[in-house]
Amino acid sequence: MTRSAQCFMVKHRNRMKMFLVLAAILSAVVILINHVLAVDQKTSVVILAYMRSGSSFTGNIIQMNPEVFYVFEPLYTYAHLSNQSSLDALQYSKTYEMTLENILLCRLPEINADTLNQHHMIDSLDTMNYYYCTKANVQNSKKCVYLLEKACLRSRVSCLKTIRYSMKNMTHLLEKHGNMKIIHLIRDPRPTLLSQQKLQEFNFDSLGKFAAMLCNRAKVDFDDSLLMKKQFPGRIATIRYEDLAEMPVNMATQMYNFIGLDFTDENRDHIRSITTRNSNCGAYCSSRNSTEKVSLWRKSLPYMQVSLIDKICHPLYRAMGYLPAQSQDHLLNMSVPLYTTVPTESSVMNYR
Repeated sequence: MTRSAQCFMVKHRNRMKMFLVLAAILSAVVILINHVLAVDQKTSVVILAYMRSGSSFTGNIIQMNPEVFYVFEPLYTYAHLSNQSSLDALQYSKTYEMTLENILLCRLPEINADTLNQHHMIDSLDTMNYYYCTKANVQNSKKCVYLLEKACLRSRVSCLKTIRYSMKNMTHLLEKHGNMKIIHLIRDPRPTLLSQQKLQEFNFDSLGKFAAMLCNRAKVDFDDSLLMKKQFPGRIATIRYEDLAEMPVNMATQMYNFIGLDFTDENRDHIRSITTRNSNCGAYCSSRNSTEKVSLWRKSLPYMQVSLIDKICHPLYRAMGYLPAQSQDHLLNMSVPLYTTVPTESSVMNYR
């Protein structure tokens, strides 16, 4: 081969290398642009709730839509670590916010490994495959993150539910992201506390303390939401669990309208199937005879304890339409509900 031919071949190889590099860069730019566009057009939803308030049931209704990417309790690990750490509340608040933001914006590779490997990853349809992938790749679970990222990017709505964040702390995220919305779920504190006690979160000697913690927190979140609804009109909806359980199709339709999703006949049939089934599926069951479950607690919680909760939680009752039990007979008279019409400012319809 002549010298000129050799020079031509070298130049040709160099051009090919440069072409391949440019093609790779262009491909990466296209992927990045598509990612930005996908995230920019995506609606983000946070279900803000309290332990044993029906949030798993609510999340299940939303995640059944194929256009939704849903994550169950992503702050679980951090909440447990915060009880054993010297980090101050502000540092953890920033970490919580960053974790929520990374999930909702599909920045899954940036999330702490402990969070990604927590056992709650099995509790969502969209994270279940990832969970099993990590079990099969214990030494290199990061290789499974692409499953989460792919599921998130292809969805039109990213949603998570948490019992470990406050309404006020959501302000900064709402300011940063115009497509972010909040569903604030509140349940009657009496069955909520009974359910917490059954899971041994506390014993009944501490009922007054835990009732005050729950009801004060829920009332503060509610009051903050009233102010925030003025600042962020159309982006915060308050839902009472009892209404969702009594009228699941009606309330699910309202939730879907709020989020911007179509409520189909298939969605309606699915909701009817999970709210009329009589099944015993454990503590985190999301299939139930929902109408019956609303008042079942009245047969299990003694009147003295109900009366104590009624007294402590009166401000929350007034805001959310819950009624105190006037006597043992009143408590056990299942034909008389212990809640009434929700005040206008508490209604899911009042998000506009």
